[in-house]
Amino acid sequence: MQIPADPTVTVRGALDQQAGEAVWATVATVYAGFLTGDARAVDTVLDGNVTIWNHDHAPLLHGTADLDAVRAGRVDAPATGPAVATLTPREVLVDGVGEVAWCRHLLDVGYADGTTSTARVTDVLRRAGDGWLICHHHEQELPAAGLP
Repeated sequence: MQIPADPTVTVRGALDQQAGEAVWATVATVYAGFLTGDARAVDTVLDGNVTIWNHDHAPLLHGTADLDAVRAGRVDAPATGPAVATLTPREVLVDGVGEVAWCRHLLDVGYADGTTSTARVTDVLRRAGDGWLICHHHEQELPAAGLP
């Protein structure tokens, strides 16, 4: 598995570049944790009341308890398709105002069988001490043929 490379991060709004990079580093922690199977690393950057729209799970997840239930279900009934091998983020755009930031990007997903897909992702974060926590995560897999 390949840990995501550092993409160029474009920052707009009231955040400076350093804060925008910190927002992106928080989001990237999720991808690195996913690829290495380190759920605890992922959880360190999630607000306890995070909401999650996941591309392969229809109901809105409310909090880390719901996320843990989905994780447990995946252990009990593993996916039948090819494993994720790479995650390559691109077109990262971060905005913010006050104690809130939002990060949008495209995520190219490479699978062990050589197939690929792309998702568009939005994360909303809140400032927490010296860092950021993800309060909402939304991902949508794009159709292979693209959008009209």
